[in-house]
Amino acid sequence: MNDMYTAQTYFDEAVSATNKDSLFTLSLNGDGAKYGMLDIAETYAGTKAGNLANYYAGMAYMNMKDYASAIEYLNAFDSTDDVLGPIAKGGIGDAFVQLEQLEDAYDYYVQAAQLKTNNYTTPIYLNKAGVIGLKVGKAKKALDYFESIKTDFPDSPEAKNIDVFIGKAQAIIN
Repeated sequence: MNDMYTAQTYFDEAVSATNKDSLFTLSLNGDGAKYGMLDIAETYAGTKAGNLANYYAGMAYMNMKDYASAIEYLNAFDSTDDVLGPIAKGGIGDAFVQLEQLEDAYDYYVQAAQLKTNNYTTPIYLNKAGVIGLKVGKAKKALDYFESIKTDFPDSPEAKNIDVFIGKAQAIIN
């Protein structure tokens, strides 16, 4: 689909550009000749293209710091992919952190960690769930997440300093 290609090209350019907002806006709204992700999500709702457009729209809104819209579009995205599904759920968690709604962020980080187990996203979201868990009074669960990183994902970047987080969780529990 040519419309999706153009909108995705704007998105990809925005990721590495210095003037990101204007390119993310083009990705979302189109350029007048081609659809943007918002048009594709609406026009092709219920299709793979419409679903993927929700993901791109959500991530574009995240980058533009419109966290409520990011949550809306990322929630509309559904994926069985081992990486994209957890990244979308984790993105919702990130948006809730920015909105200072830590309980909601925690819930989405847990969902992201449990959605698909893999060596890339699972330790990232276990770590985020643990860090936020410590802040919202869930130190025992946080300790479980940190210990899971240490045991199940010892080669992940998150495991590098995990003993510090395990110690923090243990100190809070005791």
